[in-house]
Amino acid sequence: MVELDTLPTGRVSAFVGSTLKYLQWNSQNFKQNSTRSKKKLPNLGGIFDAPAKQLELDDSEKLISAPGFWDDQESAQKVVQMRSRIERALNQQKTFETGVSDAEVLFEFAAEDPDSAIELQ
Repeated sequence: MVELDTLPTGRVSAFVGSTLKYLQWNSQNFKQNSTRSKKKLPNLGGIFDAPAKQLELDDSEKLISAPGFWDDQESAQKVVQMRSRIERALNQQKTFETGVSDAEVLFEFAAEDPDSAIELQ
């Protein structure tokens, strides 16, 4: 990280200017790639289909709450383990989506505000 107080005034302006140009360029590329990725996400259902996983989770919850579910301990354990795996996968997906959304906001701030651009470095 560059300490701006240690640079001569002219170099600070040049540094900030070049940083802003880079962040604007990077922000534009990020927006384009992000838009492209969002369009492709529905096509990635074969890899991870969150709505289908949510339905599986709902089905497992219904099974678990059904009378007699715990009568067969071995089967019950498999269903509970499956539910746990699905919950973890859905939570990871939500965390990923939140991270992407946060990054988009940060790039927008950096493109619009020089102070935000400096803070992001």
